[in-house]
Amino acid sequence: KLNAAKDLFQKIGSAAAVVVHKGTVIVAWGNVTKTYLTHSIRKSFLSALYGIHANDGRIALNKTLKSLNIDDIPPLTAVEKKARVMDLLKARSGVYHSAAAATPSQHKSKPRRGRYQRNEHWFYNNWDFNVLGTIFEQEIGTNIFTDFYHRIARPIGMEHYLPRLGTYHLQPEYSIHPAYHIRMSALDMARFGLLYLHKGKWMNQQIIPESWVKKSTHAYSETGSPPFGYGYMWWVNTNGPLADLGRFSALGFGGHCIEVLPGADLVFVHRVDTDNRKRVENKDRDSLLHEILKAHPDFAND
Repeated sequence: KLNAAKDLFQKIGSAAAVVVHKGTVIVAWGNVTKTYLTHSIRKSFLSALYGIHANDGRIALNKTLKSLNIDDIPPLTAVEKKARVMDLLKARSGVYHSAAAATPSQHKSKPRRGRYQRNEHWFYNNWDFNVLGTIFEQEIGTNIFTDFYHRIARPIGMEHYLPRLGTYHLQPEYSIHPAYHIRMSALDMARFGLLYLHKGKWMNQQIIPESWVKKSTHAYSETGSPPFGYGYMWWVNTNGPLADLGRFSALGFGGHCIEVLPGADLVFVHRVDTDNRKRVENKDRDSLLHEILKAHPDFAND
């Protein structure tokens, strides 16, 4: 059955896939050591860092943009500056300023500024995500890529990630806040997924607070893209056949993903060579996951 899944993997043009079941790598197809761009999976990496530092008291989630001296060009309004860090984590800030690394569809579909106040409306908003990067570095005093290396990558034994694999993407015509892009291998992403599968614990060390893992992978909003709701920069399966397995996902443009399925004790990582303009549609990536699950003894007849 895994051979049948591998045939589909090759047919849809995937670059790499890793499946970890009960802590063991059972699938490692393609170039699992190449550090492809992770695209929006970067947001789930930053969410993990927020959990660590919020627990230590170094980041206050109830602080407002005004209290943090966050602004932009053109400037924010007094109402927009009432948004809290927590609102940004949920993509519910109500700040619909132009943003770096936003897709054309995001630029086009974002609500007009002032349409909603904080926590009134969910919108997949790169401005929120990029500003969380600015706030993080301002409050912690180090860059995201280095802190991720010391707080997460090295403790869980990532083999290919180094801080130099992180870069900033600034588009000053849109915003003063850059996006923070990260390259990572499929194997290292699988370690990150396994860390979340184990509720933030690695071996005997609690890397990310268990309470944060639970809160960040809870759906606070429906997204209008079934079957997903949205947590703290994680996509959360709220209905459909995989919801019963507790699926939550870090998703990136082009078909990249880290899928965590606690009910199956399984992590699925999928990579695409987006550097060379390759793409795998979400439906094809989901079909691959379902084919892999068919090889799982508990779900073979589903």
